[in-house]
Amino acid sequence: AAAYGPLDFHCERPLNSWTDPLDLNAGWLTGLTDLNTERDNVRERIAAYLTDLIGIGISGFRIDAAKHIQPDDLVAIFTKFRNNMGGKLPK
Repeated sequence: AAAYGPLDFHCERPLNSWTDPLDLNAGWLTGLTDLNTERDNVRERIAAYLTDLIGIGISGFRIDAAKHIQPDDLVAIFTKFRNNMGGKLPK
C-alpha cells in the first residue's frame, strides 16, 4: 500500500470541545495527527490493515477513537473490511 500523504490527514486543529461534533471528528489530540477518514484511500488502507490483523490471528478489535470518526466513515471502513473478508464479518 502507498504511504499516507499530506492530504490523508486533517489540517492541524486543536481539540477544544468534547461536545462539538466538528471538534471531535476533525480536532487533533495533543501530539497525534488525525487521519482523514473521509478519503477513500484512507478507508481502504485501514480496512486492509484490519484484514491483515485477522490473517495473523487477531480475533477482535477495539476502536478507541470511534468518538473521533464520523459514523459514516466507520460504516464505510467496516463495509470495505467485510468485503475484504468475502462479504462476512468474522465471528
